[in-house]
Amino acid sequence: MFDEVLGLALNRRLGKPAVTRDLNVQYRRPVPIGRLLVVEAWGTPLDEDGRWRMRGTLRLASNGAELSGASGVWVERTESHYLRHQRWLRDQDRSAP
Repeated sequence: MFDEVLGLALNRRLGKPAVTRDLNVQYRRPVPIGRLLVVEAWGTPLDEDGRWRMRGTLRLASNGAELSGASGVWVERTESHYLRHQRWLRDQDRSAP
């Protein structure tokens, strides 16, 4: 969930694709099923390494209790990155038994 939410927040901000390099999740409380949850995401400006650092929290909507948090690094990519991945995946499918 954090991979999708933090990545989407960054991609919307940039207006171009970025992919997850690292993602760390800290679990603080069990996440209940069937309850409304709130996810927040924020980030830092692009650093000198060309990486974006993103953070997020998952909270109970009813009282704001923090259930988990995440931090990660995203790297900007061009469309050619995705084309290379599609070719690689096709090659993997061809070599499958």
